[in-house]
Amino acid sequence: LGDAGPQLYEHALEVLLADPNVDGIIVLVSPQAMTDVPAIAKSLIKIIKTSDKPILCNLAGGTRIAAGEELLNKHSIPNYPSSERAVASLKALCDYSSIKVKEHTAPVTIPVNREAAQKIIDDAIASGRRTLGLESMGLLKAYGIPVVRSRMAGNLPEAIAVCEEIGYPVVMKIISPDISHKTDVGGIKLNLRNAEDVERAYLTMMSDVKHYMPNAHITGVQVQQMVTGGKEVIIGMDRDPQFGPLLMFGLGGVYVEFLKDVSFAVAPINDKEAQHMIASIKTYPLIAGVRGETPSDIKAMIDTLLKVSQLVMDFPFLTEFEINPLMVMPEGKGCLAMDVRMTLRKE
Repeated sequence: LGDAGPQLYEHALEVLLADPNVDGIIVLVSPQAMTDVPAIAKSLIKIIKTSDKPILCNLAGGTRIAAGEELLNKHSIPNYPSSERAVASLKALCDYSSIKVKEHTAPVTIPVNREAAQKIIDDAIASGRRTLGLESMGLLKAYGIPVVRSRMAGNLPEAIAVCEEIGYPVVMKIISPDISHKTDVGGIKLNLRNAEDVERAYLTMMSDVKHYMPNAHITGVQVQQMVTGGKEVIIGMDRDPQFGPLLMFGLGGVYVEFLKDVSFAVAPINDKEAQHMIASIKTYPLIAGVRGETPSDIKAMIDTLLKVSQLVMDFPFLTEFEINPLMVMPEGKGCLAMDVRMTLRKE
């Protein structure tokens, strides 16, 4: 109350500190007419110096608490100007205590075809390419990541022939080292069911891309089997100068930049860390299954994250990496990488 003096604060703190259910305390002092802030600060200093539990001070009141704050400062005790900041700091202490006791198991080494992956990267470097798109699907295959059935075509007749070989329905995507977001320039055509659909989509796509990006170098199109019935997620990596490869996971497709619902971890990661990345996003219930929906294949996502983690550790030359989307099928039915993009270091 307004007449609470230093003795009452001391008594309250002693009772709370003796309670085994109390692990940390925030002391909020909002001065009233009779509040002796410096005397209360002296009592707080005495108890804080001897307490083995964290006690955070929130003396609020501007100039009216200045003398008390000065006393705290002299004893290296911070005063938080708002209760929100005090709570955030106590949460940080709580999180840190959990981190200290967390077990860190080493990541498992997965058998891969590293030589095949090295050749793909070497060929790209030799040809002067630094950005690899759909043509780098072989890199994923080398690391055991399932990829959608696909073929490249350099012109319309080749595209029709490839579609007939793969079988309808198909998806057609533009291939260009200059185009990262194909949807934005009309560079993806879905659900093509016959040769007439393919011809119409091909001509429209080339026209749209030329309109939006007239200087883009187009090397052809990628034809893929049409896959439905799954959830789209994104797995990416950006190599930070200090921390190294920073892995990203989130809901994928065209909405990833709009939702910004992603989680991060520094590679290499183990299976528990991969599982935590997946469960950390806000839209996780959509993956886990809501309202009677069958859960997505979380085990397949964990497996893919672990393989990507090993891939980016094996090749420091990779500076950016993105599978978007990774189509995750219902539980037990695996996943398929639908699109991939990676950037190699220039040096």
